Amino acid sequence: MLGLVFNTRPGKAEGETIYIRADGSIDPPDAPISTADNVTYTLTGNITSDADGIVVERNNVVVDGAGFTVQGTLGYPYKGIDLSGRSKVTIKNTNIRNFYEGIYLDSSSNNSISGNNITANGNDGINLGSSSSNNSIGGNTITNNSYGIGLSFSSNCNSIGENNITNNGNGIQLSYCSNNIVSENNVTNNGGGIWLDFALNNGIYRNNFVNNTPQVDSYASTNAWDDGYPSGGNFWSDYAGTDLYTGPFQNETGSDGIGDTHFAFDSNNTDSYPLMNPHTPQHDVAIMNASLKTVVGLGCSLDISVTATNSGDYPETFNVTLYANSTQVEMQPVMLEAGVSTTITFKWNTTGFACGNCTMSACAQPVPNETDIVDNNVTCIVSVHVGVPGDISGPTQGVYDGITNMRDISYLILLFTTKPSSPNWNPNADINNDATVNMRDISIAILNFNKHE
Repeated sequence: MLGLVFNTRPGKAEGETIYIRADGSIDPPDAPISTADNVTYTLTGNITSDADGIVVERNNVVVDGAGFTVQGTLGYPYKGIDLSGRSKVTIKNTNIRNFYEGIYLDSSSNNSISGNNITANGNDGINLGSSSSNNSIGGNTITNNSYGIGLSFSSNCNSIGENNITNNGNGIQLSYCSNNIVSENNVTNNGGGIWLDFALNNGIYRNNFVNNTPQVDSYASTNAWDDGYPSGGNFWSDYAGTDLYTGPFQNETGSDGIGDTHFAFDSNNTDSYPLMNPHTPQHDVAIMNASLKTVVGLGCSLDISVTATNSGDYPETFNVTLYANSTQVEMQPVMLEAGVSTTITFKWNTTGFACGNCTMSACAQPVPNETDIVDNNVTCIVSVHVGVPGDISGPTQGVYDGITNMRDISYLILLFTTKPSSPNWNPNADINNDATVNMRDISIAILNFNKHE
């Protein structure tokens, strides 16, 4: 059966504005944009416009440029992509150039702008106009615009991170806005690094400000320029301090990568922990060890707890997979904030496995831009013996000897009613995996009495 893809035309649109209408349709219908579900809209060719490029009138959609270009011809007053009044729209992988505004948001919230190349626009590369809040602007390359990224007039609580902002008239502008986070950006060789005008309570840290003139231009603004110790502040190419000391008060012997003296811009704005070297954002997830039984009856199940951690600087979403030998047992999605760990419980049913030792391993899917992947795999959490159900007490109690006999039943009676909180708890004695040693476990042992592997 042939799959249906609607509104598809590879090629090049000349002159006219393209609309993604509120009902999901594309206007004009022969524009080089395709969608199969009215949710994801993918460019299939370049777009050249002497008006606005793309106007999005629908919420909850993804516009994927797929590496194609949206290019203007006249500049003022047109916009490359217009998201006015939009919510939960993603714009990604698009080249946008030669408009007045590259991407324009006005009264727009909860949108994501990522992985775009935005260049040579007459005003802003990305403009968050009045009352545009809770948007994420990350991973974009923004060059040769009048302003790289501009936020103004109650555009609050936005996240601006991991952008490369280079050779613009001004790198970042915050005007009459508050509670935004500007972090992990490279702001380099701009006419001005960051311009603040009546901007209050914004967090500006772990950015690299390199060779901007000036680095900071602040008027009637008070903001936080560091994230405390030891997270630190920003790297400033013109900071002339030394790093001889360590600690939150920089009075302990030993360097720590943070300057010993503050970097002050005016009486209201000071980076208390300037970085000595450019900050490199870290994406790093890992698998820690796990707790589980070491003996399980063939055909029985057991719970396996795996600890995953996010050691990087950003929230991450990734999959953790459990294996028995080379067989995939289960995969679970994980979402972790930076610096947070969680325990994931897998259930392994041994039906279909052979008796003998089984190596359990776990793997965390590498996240984008992760370089340290050695700790993403635990190649042997533990070796679990799959044997006769009830065979848990060999010459040393709590192990197997290849047969279920009175030694095993006696050991179960000894541990009768114990639970994980009991001081003499042995998970191997919980044959049916219900977190209690009870008559069900004893019954399983009796049912398999005198059976050998």
